[in-house]
Amino acid sequence: YPVYFLFNNRCSINANAGANNVTLTALTGNIAGPSNLVKASALNAVAVTGIDLDTDVDSVTAVTSGTGAVTLDETNAVTLTNVTSNDGNVTVTAAGQMDVTYVEAQGTGRDVTLTTTTGDINVEMARALDDAMKLVSAGAILESGSDAAADLTASDIDLKAVSGIGTVANPLEVHFTGSTLIASNSGTGDIVINATSVDTLSLLDADVTGAGRIMINLLSDQAFNIDSPNITTSNGSITLTSRSDLNVNGNITSGGTNAGVTLTAD
Repeated sequence: YPVYFLFNNRCSINANAGANNVTLTALTGNIAGPSNLVKASALNAVAVTGIDLDTDVDSVTAVTSGTGAVTLDETNAVTLTNVTSNDGNVTVTAAGQMDVTYVEAQGTGRDVTLTTTTGDINVEMARALDDAMKLVSAGAILESGSDAAADLTASDIDLKAVSGIGTVANPLEVHFTGSTLIASNSGTGDIVINATSVDTLSLLDADVTGAGRIMINLLSDQAFNIDSPNITTSNGSITLTSRSDLNVNGNITSGGTNAGVTLTAD
């Protein structure tokens, strides 16, 4: 059976609903439970001035309507059904695979940070319009499903993975409302990104430590600046494509047999 908690002001809670669902509502304040655990199948948390919870849930909806951050620390794998701040940062850490259906940090200077300590990050849609986004995966960063819509939208995007970012068959689609990209893979796996941007895109860093290729395509009619001191692979080719100017301001080095560098400016 579902469990409901309704609070007029601030909600501080430790709840165990087992395989049932939990709904938490704070009508005028925040929901907080750091160092306490909310355990349920599905969690639905609605507050005004912020949400800060430790969780053990299969899926979570966490939405704020006022000023305040949304911070979730999940002990296992989790699906982020809808995690949205009206005016605050969104920070989610999971000790298992993270499936992102919808995440958004609204408001000026409000960022999104998603981290897994085990498992992949699979993204359908995450947004931090005109602000920063950082994804750190203990596995891969991949698109959830396969479509042409932007998986990530932000001004500045920083992607760090161990076993790949996007794939050749299913690139990660990224839309920039600003100008900078960092993409790093510390293990074996490709970096494959299809990007669009409203302004000149600056690639600040891209590297693959293990075997893997770098393929970054800017599909909008904006200049693509390679501003990293070193774009590198240990064992894989590098392909950088722009539909406008491609300005190389650093070193591009591909490692491995027959692993060349291809630069295209249309």
